[in-house]
Amino acid sequence: VGYYVPGMDPLTDKGKTLILSKKLLKNPEITDKLLYEDYLFEVTWDGEIVWEWLWHEHFDELGFDEAAKNALYRNPNYEPTSIEGIDAASWLHINSVSYLGPNKWYDAGDGRFHPDNVIWDSRQANILGITDRKTGEIVWRVGPDYDATPALRELGQVVGPHHCHMIPRGLPGAGNILLFD
Repeated sequence: VGYYVPGMDPLTDKGKTLILSKKLLKNPEITDKLLYEDYLFEVTWDGEIVWEWLWHEHFDELGFDEAAKNALYRNPNYEPTSIEGIDAASWLHINSVSYLGPNKWYDAGDGRFHPDNVIWDSRQANILGITDRKTGEIVWRVGPDYDATPALRELGQVVGPHHCHMIPRGLPGAGNILLFD
């Protein structure tokens, strides 16, 4: 836990840490350009990497239609990176990740909301998602097509989301998903 959650004090001498970083790599299914890929990993207190996850390996689970795939291939947000001036594509720009934590949805039997699963958002693609840490699959997603269902049309377009997270137990709105849109 990295922010105030009733009953979940931050650990200072044990535990695990979820880290969002970057890797340079290629995936010709996405684009012919170098990707500045978002890289998610978990380390133990002793620094051992015990779980890794990369979005480009789940491209087909992200919900892009053929027109979006075509646009992304041609223009994947190609720009200079901070790594020695190398030009690469920050194609998703994941800007927040966190464990879901204990929640009413999992308690009611919905396994997609397992407390160890990871919730995240993509600023560039306007996607909110939950990754199952055991299977590696994206088990819950909103976007990128906000016209796909009546519920999404009612929600409306999310643009450039930041800090998508589930409100923890003990706080008003517990179990709701909150983000800066």
